Amino acid sequence: MERGGVYIHIPFCSSRCGYCHFATSVSNEQEPYVEALLREIEEVSQSSAIRGLTFDTIYFGGGTPSLLRPDLLARVVDALHANFTIEGHSEFTIEANPEAVGGAARHAPFYASIGVNRISIGVQSAVPAELTALDRSHDAREIRETVAGIREHVPNINLDFIIGIPGQRSIDRSLELISELSPDHVSLYILEIFPGTQLSHLPPPDDEIVERLYFQACDFLRGCGFVHYEICNFARPGRECVHNRKYWNGAPYVGLGLSACSLYAGSRFQNTSSFAAYIHDPAKSRAAERLDDDTRARESIFLALRTAEGLDAASFFRRHGFDPSTRFQGEWDDLIGLGLIVKQGDHYRIPERRMLVGNEVFGRFV
Repeated sequence: MERGGVYIHIPFCSSRCGYCHFATSVSNEQEPYVEALLREIEEVSQSSAIRGLTFDTIYFGGGTPSLLRPDLLARVVDALHANFTIEGHSEFTIEANPEAVGGAARHAPFYASIGVNRISIGVQSAVPAELTALDRSHDAREIRETVAGIREHVPNINLDFIIGIPGQRSIDRSLELISELSPDHVSLYILEIFPGTQLSHLPPPDDEIVERLYFQACDFLRGCGFVHYEICNFARPGRECVHNRKYWNGAPYVGLGLSACSLYAGSRFQNTSSFAAYIHDPAKSRAAERLDDDTRARESIFLALRTAEGLDAASFFRRHGFDPSTRFQGEWDDLIGLGLIVKQGDHYRIPERRMLVGNEVFGRFV
């Protein structure tokens, strides 16, 4: 039986970062938010499609979930276990920021006690000027203290970094920090500048600099023993993020909380980004979209091609009932001819050195 994942959005932040376009809140209305979240958990769990699912991943994202009061976090976790079928020893991730070292590291024993076994830390850079450009207030000392404090209790740690930061010309110091801290997993994101953010007046990152830094990081991380298993993600063998793999593999997932997205029973569900609307009635703030067969098939291709393994035609056939090489023959021929796709047996994949132009591939299918 295919296992699903549960994502819980905790929107609270101590301040809003200049590049952030996610649904976040700098207010401290934690109690009313959690009350709404508990109502949503109970309501969603009544669906027959959900009752038929077993879940083996839990992911608290945000926002900064580590800012949520421990007693409120415990209530949410208890509600998840009371309303969903969750396997023992599930992967359980919570996101944290280094500037919240007084919270994330101090609360690490509590996190471990409620089942958290993976923590993702938003480092972004080891360079002070780059952190300032991103409106991040931590420094390398806080990063080291956070990792050390967490690792005593939750040994599986991911570190997030960003490439394409304004003024960035080198990634050496961040790579040195990765080597020093030796995390289990590294996520390496390319900065996207969205309208309405504080950085929206800036030009997009320079493509040549981004490409040089990205492939320098790929080579460095491979030399440190990491496996490059998705465009932005690197893991030590066996430490790949099980939850995120569900998105790329087309597995069902339930999203709970402000702006959260779900995919199950052939439909996509999108929660409102309005804090007030969500607090008032989380059920009415959720929009549903029934996905037709063609949309589901195209999304399966696009998401699978984000991974190093790529698209397995046999697995695709089992899920969708047809061979992707027949319905999309023209797309494959063009992409293979351009060197953007390689075909090995029944697998289609993007070569690592072409991953940064993956949007040229994805645009053929979505």
